[in-house]
Amino acid sequence: MQLGGPKWDVKLGRRDSKTASLSDANSGVIPPPLSTLSNLINRFQAKGLSTKDMVALSDKLFT
Repeated sequence: MQLGGPKWDVKLGRRDSKTASLSDANSGVIPPPLSTLSNLINRFQAKGLSTKDMVALSDKLFT
């Protein structure tokens, strides 16, 4: 956008639930914040995602 490229609006927010659930958050679906690298890789692989997918998705969280 800063270089004059295209711009479009993106809806933000969760699409999987309209309510928060402590039990779902602690069920292992979302990795804990202090997970080791090997733990993260294993969790992503269990969902059919590669290490490259993990890095790409994680980068979007922190940019």
